[in-house]
Amino acid sequence: MASANFIRLIPEGTQCPAGAGNFNIGDGKSLSSPMTGFLLSAKCTKNPGDLTERTVTFKLDHSPDGVNWTQVKMSDGSLVTYQCQTNVPCATKAIDTPLLPYVRAHCGETGEVALEGLPTCTLDIYYTTFK
Repeated sequence: MASANFIRLIPEGTQCPAGAGNFNIGDGKSLSSPMTGFLLSAKCTKNPGDLTERTVTFKLDHSPDGVNWTQVKMSDGSLVTYQCQTNVPCATKAIDTPLLPYVRAHCGETGEVALEGLPTCTLDIYYTTFK
């Protein structure tokens, strides 16, 4: 029997910093096994005083031991990145490759630093377990 579950990689209300190369790195999370069918899903909200819609980029890392991290690659060799705009429904992103036992995510806003405040986001990874 299959069961769908999720792990919150970026907690609700996490600020995602702006500017090239600036990322907020979430805590590593342990994946129980066996898991399959990974799907990323995010929700981002702009600061109420910010008049500009923002685009937030997420990156996904995995690790065999929770210490040595590497960015996840898709089956075609491209790095896993996922973008979400503030205040609009975000599409989901399927991960088509197996993951190591630990995962973590980064979030960063791709535009200039907003004087009105940073966008806040939540990122979940959904998966299927088999019993």
